Amino acid sequence: MGARAPRAAGLGCRLSVAWTPFGAARADLPATAGAPPFPVDVVDAAVAQDLAPELVHLAWELARVASPVETGEGRALLLLVLATLAAQRDGSTRIPLAPPGPLEGLLATLGATADDQRVVRSLLASSERDPRISSLLGTAPPVGVAGAEGAYRPLLLAGDHLYTQRLWQLERRVVTRLRELLTAPLAAHALAVDAALADLRGRPALDAGGRPRPLGDEQEAAVRAALGGRLTAITGGPGTGKTWIVAALLRVLARLGDPPLSEVALAAPTGKAADRLQRSLRAVLAAVSDPAEADQRLLDAPPVAVTMHRLLNYSPSGERFLRHERNPLAERLVVVDESSMLDLTLAERLLRSLRDDARLVLLGDAQQLPAVDAGAVFRDLVSAAATSGRVATLTRSWRMDPSDPAGSAILELAGAIAKGNAAAPAAGPTSPGTLLAVRHDAGALAFRGAELLLAPPAPLASFLARWWQHRLERFPALLGFAAREWTAIDGLVVAAEAGDVASLFADLESTRLLTATRSWSGGTGVTALNAWFRATLLRGLDLAMPREGSRDAELPLAGEPLLVTRNDYRRGLYNGDHGLVLRVAAEGEPATAMAVLPARTRGAGGDPAFRVLPLGALRGHLEPAWASTVHKAQGSEHDEVAVILPATDTRLLTRELLYTAVTRARRSVILVGTGERLAAAAARAVERWSGIAEALRPPVGGASAPAVPDSSKKARQLPLFPE
Repeated sequence: MGARAPRAAGLGCRLSVAWTPFGAARADLPATAGAPPFPVDVVDAAVAQDLAPELVHLAWELARVASPVETGEGRALLLLVLATLAAQRDGSTRIPLAPPGPLEGLLATLGATADDQRVVRSLLASSERDPRISSLLGTAPPVGVAGAEGAYRPLLLAGDHLYTQRLWQLERRVVTRLRELLTAPLAAHALAVDAALADLRGRPALDAGGRPRPLGDEQEAAVRAALGGRLTAITGGPGTGKTWIVAALLRVLARLGDPPLSEVALAAPTGKAADRLQRSLRAVLAAVSDPAEADQRLLDAPPVAVTMHRLLNYSPSGERFLRHERNPLAERLVVVDESSMLDLTLAERLLRSLRDDARLVLLGDAQQLPAVDAGAVFRDLVSAAATSGRVATLTRSWRMDPSDPAGSAILELAGAIAKGNAAAPAAGPTSPGTLLAVRHDAGALAFRGAELLLAPPAPLASFLARWWQHRLERFPALLGFAAREWTAIDGLVVAAEAGDVASLFADLESTRLLTATRSWSGGTGVTALNAWFRATLLRGLDLAMPREGSRDAELPLAGEPLLVTRNDYRRGLYNGDHGLVLRVAAEGEPATAMAVLPARTRGAGGDPAFRVLPLGALRGHLEPAWASTVHKAQGSEHDEVAVILPATDTRLLTRELLYTAVTRARRSVILVGTGERLAAAAARAVERWSGIAEALRPPVGGASAPAVPDSSKKARQLPLFPE
């Protein structure tokens, strides 16, 4: 974190200028009488809660808007604003105020005393009467009114909830648009849809074993729902066939021609998710037995899946989207995969960019982790509209066969976690009906089904050594390939070597090591795990450990997996892409460590192709990927997954995070940690306070839902919260 307010003038020094993450800009100026001292203890508490220095600075500046005279009020305002911003950082769009509630807990984590809590409550109660406080805190306009004089303040009281102005505006616009789409009439072509689905039944796609796999009843119902309204949410757990539904939807549209395929958009929140959707869709379409002419046309020119930012024409230079209600999307059907990753801001932009006659289909898993940024739009929509006919729920997993003991154990464990009642058996191996095979020694791991390695007593290092050994047993060529020199021409690994590289990537994608935190976290975070495997690779290659602080210590090693952390549209790199470091002799030059990534297009004959890029050109875009956070793995699937539970309890370890981690696995999931930590995680649901579900859900008694502010009128925003 940046520097605190300077203490040179004493612990009680009074600052006459704004504090910044780098200290007071003009600490030498004389103090202004009555100005509150900067509360250094709040900064210390913010550091403990992993709050960025710019967030503390923003809270300080907003608190100064009210220009309080009394020191107690100044401190209380800072705590109130910081609690609001901290809740927003954690994904909530508002804070419930009814005591006792989350506000007290948020304030306490920021170091608020009992007196601070009392002053905060007093300020909230007097906000309308006190002109100093009302300059910071206003009251939201009445329901059904677009705006009201004096309502535009940094913070807004809306009933028993506290919002930032920006998130209140965004949430009201999203609710308005969702309600319009949910209730909009749409002429149905039921007979034509029936005929198209009947033709699909006679031409099913084949699964990996060459067996026909027609759509299940749930999947057919989801396709019908998507074609029968303006807005459809399709939610399902791991492997429930959401991509097959997209393929079936496109095959039906190819037969109906309404809308034509040229007016269909496919999108996902991340580049990796969009690429995976595209590849999965092509695979399903290519597997159709006895394709009709419409199927062949679709396979020859399927819609291209893109990121949400690309769909909405995001301009990095202008930091804005070029698509909106005055420049809407041309497509009449927009399909968004991995919709649980949609935050409030992106959802609002998507909804306001739809043309008046467009359909929107959202696919995702409502039980997975919500978006990183504020909002849980997909979860709230599924919850509020569950009985409206606009939500299709998928329950059968096609990825993990319930008849297979391994797949059945993973499904059972995921279901128990989703319900919040996962608990490890007391001891011993599993017996029929238990969820987890409990292991006390890493050597006893079977790498099949669901297992819990109790650590302690088993040390984490023993598991990591066993995981490494298992990888070498599965792929003995790993170290040899890491030491080998490869050849590239025209930026691609030569065809003669591409098959070996493909086997490396297949091994990389078959397993994944996941954790909740990025930091060291007592040896259980991404940083610590990546350091352990880097040292292990060095020993395996019989190389000396680079001197700490040297340039070599920062360079990736040949054989290390990589994760792309930033989109680079010019090079076709997307956040979440995985690659490898290999020693490559490119264009006849001596071999040097380079990043190797799958090419977006295949080589001659349809074989996989791999491109090479200099590591220096990707500086700041890559990080080691021996282990990754669960958030980074969202949307992926692997044969074997290990989940390292944190050494100490953290609010990041939630039911949704654990469910997301476990459901990445097809055949094996290993949880490493204590049974108590597992049970606590399953019992802790993500707390995201949002008003979308409440506003969309029909009130008790069947009366019509209350109106919401008219989003057609542009709301005036404060400069602090630009649109």
